[in-house]
Amino acid sequence: MSADQVCAYVDGALEAFPSIRAVVFTGGECFLLGDGLTQGIERAARAGRGTRCVTNGYWATSREAAERRLRRARGVASR
Repeated sequence: MSADQVCAYVDGALEAFPSIRAVVFTGGECFLLGDGLTQGIERAARAGRGTRCVTNGYWATSREAAERRLRRARGVASR
């Protein structure tokens, strides 16, 4: 799924259900979306919604790799 598709789904869900308080990225491994996940988190955060990711942590091959990826996700969520 492309970043544009992820953002379109986030936008569509928030438009259809304005009472949504949090967007949860799951269903397989959401971190496989790469920048699509980052952009989806940013889109939800800019709309004032919280975000969560359900992951098996395959991408956390080391403490440094985990911290680097989580900093990027957290950075866009707090904008």
